[in-house]
Amino acid sequence: MKKISLILLLLVAFQIKAEEEIDNIRKTAKTEFGFKVMKFDFVPHEYSSNDFSNASKKPLNGNSGTIYPFFLKYNDLSKKYGIEFDILSYNIANPDYNLQSASRNGINVTNIDFGNIRRDEFNLNYLHYYNPSQPTLFYFGLGIKKIDRLSQDRSNVFSYEEKINTIGLKIPLRSTIQLANNLNLNLAFDPYYTLGQRSYRDERAYNYIASDGMTYPYVRILLEDRTTFTQIHGFDSEVSLVYSFLENYKISLGYIYSKSHITLKNNSDKMFSYFGYGNNVYLNNIVNSMKTDHFRSIYLSVSYIF
Repeated sequence: MKKISLILLLLVAFQIKAEEEIDNIRKTAKTEFGFKVMKFDFVPHEYSSNDFSNASKKPLNGNSGTIYPFFLKYNDLSKKYGIEFDILSYNIANPDYNLQSASRNGINVTNIDFGNIRRDEFNLNYLHYYNPSQPTLFYFGLGIKKIDRLSQDRSNVFSYEEKINTIGLKIPLRSTIQLANNLNLNLAFDPYYTLGQRSYRDERAYNYIASDGMTYPYVRILLEDRTTFTQIHGFDSEVSLVYSFLENYKISLGYIYSKSHITLKNNSDKMFSYFGYGNNVYLNNIVNSMKTDHFRSIYLSVSYIF
């Protein structure tokens, strides 16, 4: 009888201990799910890479919008690790700008427009809290970043499309500074490097009037180098004020700035051109230099912690 009582007491003790450990895990392990309302401005390389020595380039129009991405975070400070996942997708349709130049006849204004430009980014980060006494003051990790970029436009006389798909690594750097009770300042800086493939098409065909007053055809076709691979490297930076309320809720006001450089490697694209006047045929090498995308956003987010 005494042995049975002792066994029962040990079982009760183990049960109490197990429940305490589960409670401790629940206190240190937290999952956060939320949405952002982001007002963004996107300056694609199609605009930023066009420089004119004899003309004035005006600001780009139609390159802003509002998106509502979600994010998911998990961290366990007792085990010194965390996980982040988010998807960022944005699109601008038919952005344009004016190009002004001076001549003997006065000021000439040319409107230049692009078609549809879309960019999708997928981020998965593993974070390490290395400092047990102040785990969130500074922490870092290793992540995976995937970038899909699409630029396309077409009309009755031309068709253009460039698809880029890259994947690579990023190094997330984080800091959380407590400013007051329930109010924190969050800082993030994520340099990254990705590598992938590119699909490119550029075709134009129309008739033009030559100096003799006759109409002739013009044809231009890009001969894509299919061995080309694309490198996208840059950084994502973010600063935000985070206020915690009602125990399980957070509201944040933040600013994001991202800059990415796009470079073609092992590339030897050629442009075939035919001018009907004189039956002239040209085959020229295309020189591709580094191009840059810029992304800025102010956002408001709400999240729930469980």
